[in-house]
Order: sequence, then C-alpha cells, then structure tokens
Amino acid sequence: MADLANAKKRPLRGPVREEAGPTLKNYITSAGLQRLKDEHLFLLSRERPAVVEVVAWAASNGDRSENAD
Repeated sequence: MADLANAKKRPLRGPVREEAGPTLKNYITSAGLQRLKDEHLFLLSRERPAVVEVVAWAASNGDRSENAD
C-alpha cells in the first residue's frame, strides 16, 4: 500500500525532448558523384559480365568453388 501512496505523490515525468541535431551537409562534390556513377556503370557493363563468364566456365567444368581460377 505504501508504494501506491508514493506513486500518487510523485508527478509523472513527460517525455524528454531532444534538441534538433545539426543539419546534414552534402559531403560529395559533383565531380565525386560523377566518378561514382562512372565506376558503377563500368562495374555493371564490363566487370560483372567478365565475372559471370568466369563463373559460367567454372560451372561448366563442375567447379564453383572460390578457387576455380
């Protein structure tokens, strides 16, 4: 019963409001973004097909392990 009496005496605290954080900054330049886009295009158009070809060749030989080459 004492706990119930103490609970009535203490006011409930509301949620703690946090201050807004710093505004986000754009840390990439337009040249950096273009470099990333170029690398992405290169990986999709040149590197990935080459890797797929090697994996397909290894699979045709019955070997799909990482040490196929």
